[in-house]
Amino acid sequence: MMMTSEFLLWLFGGLVVVLTGVLFCLGIGYFRLRQQIENQKVILTAINASEDIGYILSEILSLMYKVLQIPVAHALVTIAEETQLRILYPTKLEEGKIYHFFSSLSRSEMYQFLLQCISLTKNIFASRVLGSTKEVSLESLALFQRFQDYKNGEYLFLIIPIYDKEIAGLIVLEAESHHLFGYKNAKRLQKIMPLLNVAFSRVLLLWNLRQQSITDPLTGMLNKRQFVLMAEKLFSLSKRKEHPFALAILDIDNFKHINDSYGHHVGDIILKDIAELMMQQSRKSDYLFRIGGDEFCVLFSDIPSIEEIRVYSDRIYEAVKNYDQHKPNIVKEPITVSFGWAIEKNAENWVEVFEKADRHMYEQKRKHHENHWYS
Repeated sequence: MMMTSEFLLWLFGGLVVVLTGVLFCLGIGYFRLRQQIENQKVILTAINASEDIGYILSEILSLMYKVLQIPVAHALVTIAEETQLRILYPTKLEEGKIYHFFSSLSRSEMYQFLLQCISLTKNIFASRVLGSTKEVSLESLALFQRFQDYKNGEYLFLIIPIYDKEIAGLIVLEAESHHLFGYKNAKRLQKIMPLLNVAFSRVLLLWNLRQQSITDPLTGMLNKRQFVLMAEKLFSLSKRKEHPFALAILDIDNFKHINDSYGHHVGDIILKDIAELMMQQSRKSDYLFRIGGDEFCVLFSDIPSIEEIRVYSDRIYEAVKNYDQHKPNIVKEPITVSFGWAIEKNAENWVEVFEKADRHMYEQKRKHHENHWYS
């Protein structure tokens, strides 16, 4: 009888332990399920409630901070354009190292940077530094990081590629001072990656639609509507800071004759080539627009000196002169351009500066005509 009582007591104790364990597991499961539902609600609300890319990205990043459980000093979201990375977030220029490093990267350099990073999970990378330093080259850094014990390592930066068939951009997080990211943080983030991928698909869609509405489809430059908006914005900014306002206009000489003689398809090739040439010769801070059939405009956000504009003008003329040797074979006449510019501090409005640059451009065109530079 005593044995039976002890056995029943032992059995009851065992059942209590098992039941406690089951309830504990159910509690954890319920908590995780509730957390997943809350995360989904945050993302779905963000992507359905607004078409503002900045707002959606801020909501996505807030969720990532929450999951990581590490204070984040700086966050950056980039889109990989054809040649260069474009910063989507933050929307305002920043002075931080992380901003300047990624805003200067080309698409190919983005891939080189990822190769130097440690892969913590399937699609989350980490690094201790950005780029090379005087002490550490990219090659030695890549070798050093590749042979690290990544599960026990600590890193200042987390890098998450954004995919759209191929890598379409990067999310970069920099930890706060005295904090570092580790493998466990990356594993937490990995669990919500499917949800983040849905959100970033929406961001990429909105970005592509926005680009179609603000860019010229032939050249990829910003269109005339964006030129007017940006000219008003930069002119107001220059007035507020008491800085001069500067712009330049480029026009392809005798372009109508080229179109009429060889067809619009040849004209389109020349337009695209001249636009590409201008983008190659311009600074990253300059805004380039196609504002008419064969007319382009440059707005200078970082105001150059008169001498710098003259040097820029000479570079454009020299580049066009070199391009003439690589133009479509069917075109027999030389390809030339006329370039006009203006820089004013006391103008009443941006149109006044534009008209001055336009007059300057037509003076150059007249000189070309008199010297038989045009075709």
